[in-house]
Amino acid sequence: MNHDKHDMMNTRQSYTTALGMLTFTIGITLVVFSNYSYRAHPLSADLQSVFESLTQKNKNLVHFNLEDLSHSLPASDLTHPESLVPDLSELSKSDLNLIRESRTCEKIRPNLAKNSRVKKTLQFEKSKCDPNNPLPANFWEYPPYMSLNGESFAYLSGPEGTSHLNRLHLLEILNSNRIAMGGLGLSALELKQLQSGSDVVLGNRYVIKPNPRSVQDSDFIAFLREPFEDELKSTDHVIGPQLEQDGCAAVSFESCFEPKTRFSMFHFVMGSIFVFFGTALVLWQIYQGQAKIREQKRLQEEERFFYLRILAHELRTPIASLSLWLELLEKQAESLPEKTREPIHAIREQIKKMSNLAEKTSIFTKVIENDFSLHLTLQILPLREWLKELISEYSERGITVTVPSALIFIKTDPYWLRLILDNLLQNATDHGKAPIQIFVREMQNEVEIEIQDHGTIEFESEGQGKIPKKRAESNGLGIGLQLVSELCKRLHIQIRFEAHPTRAILKIRREK
Repeated sequence: MNHDKHDMMNTRQSYTTALGMLTFTIGITLVVFSNYSYRAHPLSADLQSVFESLTQKNKNLVHFNLEDLSHSLPASDLTHPESLVPDLSELSKSDLNLIRESRTCEKIRPNLAKNSRVKKTLQFEKSKCDPNNPLPANFWEYPPYMSLNGESFAYLSGPEGTSHLNRLHLLEILNSNRIAMGGLGLSALELKQLQSGSDVVLGNRYVIKPNPRSVQDSDFIAFLREPFEDELKSTDHVIGPQLEQDGCAAVSFESCFEPKTRFSMFHFVMGSIFVFFGTALVLWQIYQGQAKIREQKRLQEEERFFYLRILAHELRTPIASLSLWLELLEKQAESLPEKTREPIHAIREQIKKMSNLAEKTSIFTKVIENDFSLHLTLQILPLREWLKELISEYSERGITVTVPSALIFIKTDPYWLRLILDNLLQNATDHGKAPIQIFVREMQNEVEIEIQDHGTIEFESEGQGKIPKKRAESNGLGIGLQLVSELCKRLHIQIRFEAHPTRAILKIRREK
């Protein structure tokens, strides 16, 4: 029954989360499209009506044929926008140095150039700087025709009407008085758009489109931009930034024709409400999920501590019984064979370990549940003497202590501090390697106690508060170091564990 109820709750939570996500998505869609809720009739029809109106009014129309213009040019490099700007990355370091030197008329050396375009550009510049050094007679007959500054040599040589006018770049012709009043004002990008067959190109001064009355793809008609924009105002469309959408019927490199938008308060408000409730549903489910996880962890911990308390309680009776029987055996040990005495001693050691385990388990559960706080008794201890008394019980294990000669006092509960050190020393002697050493260092406001051995250690997690893993070969429950960690928190003692060599370092506030 509980399993079915749990499945039903999970299913309900999944549906609620999905509903929240759907509501949020609908809300975002409504908010985004609140500016696009009122679209006029198809854009292309409006745009076509504008061009028809301008044609009927004959608003400064300009006709030109791109092929007719390019046929008058001597080479293909005068017809493409890419030829306006050279690729300087292809030039050698020596050619680049020659270009830098030619910025003034003092040092121009075209004969040293390796690149033909560099050489011809320097030759042209030298002729302009030195009237006594004219250009060769065949200068205009061979390529390249474009200077490094992005203009043709014909354009740079003088005003229109010279004998080299047919060697102007196509863009220079389109922007010259030969086409229209002041030229079309196209950029290199717009010329590229024009050559690629775009439906509409927005120039600086003109709007250009293919001539609908011509069968040639290269035949164009241009309208002055100002009357075009005046006509466009009568429609529901404007010239706006380039957009990747269906409403943008004609695109240039800079702009597109898009519908005028009207803000819809209804769609915006409804979208905002959907977003709010969708977000609230999702966040609520996340909170519920986290609360459920926390509750499950709490129940698991309670169950764990329940069994630990039972274990600690139930162990006491058999341990006490075994101790009584062992005392009877020990009283008769002298009458028993010598081979029998050694097992009796081993049994005594095992009973001690079982008693120690039961005691640790009982204390651990009390510490976790804060039961021991009522029994906390703080005292001022002379650390040097107190430690020597503690270590005397471990003298047979070869533990050494290094303590400063000065008197050091700490304020703590001696019982619980002893329990902490007992567990750390027990862990070092049982699982570490000799030598085991204790170092005491006095600091300005603290005392540092370090217990060091030369065994290996692995951690459950990294960073602050990391606790060593329970060793696979250990027969205990692995609660000794957890108990130490919890006791240190209650006594406001900082503890950290380090490896290579294995160290447990305690920091205790000192009393001055």
